[in-house]
Amino acid sequence: MGSGIRVIDIMSHKVVTATPNMTVSEVAKLMNKHRIGGVPVCEGNKFVGLITERDIMLRVIALNRKPSSLRVKQVMQSKPRVVTEKFEDLTTVTRKFVDHEVSRIPVLDGNKIVGVVTHKDVVRHAPALLDLFIEKLKVSTQ
Repeated sequence: MGSGIRVIDIMSHKVVTATPNMTVSEVAKLMNKHRIGGVPVCEGNKFVGLITERDIMLRVIALNRKPSSLRVKQVMQSKPRVVTEKFEDLTTVTRKFVDHEVSRIPVLDGNKIVGVVTHKDVVRHAPALLDLFIEKLKVSTQ
């Protein structure tokens, strides 16, 4: 059962990105400045990966590595989960969050980043999703 709510309807369109050659320290400051938990990594217009607070915690802090001497490309996820169809249904995307234990998914058009959808976006739109579910349930029981 589809929700009728699409990723394009709830995703963040203004995307803060990092480059592979930025230091981990620089990207951490960027994430802190914009109050976000992760950023897509791009070379020019091409999406090449994702770096999150968790990546920094697991691959830098927990291993006592120096953030100012490590590059984003050494820490980022080079094959993260993505949505390639911005019209994908919210129910399907929510399932991806749960199945893959992620909290943000970049939205791509080809290799170009066009948005990011997070678990917070889903929660923000949960009342509308619940209303749709209740309406469908009423129709199916009549």
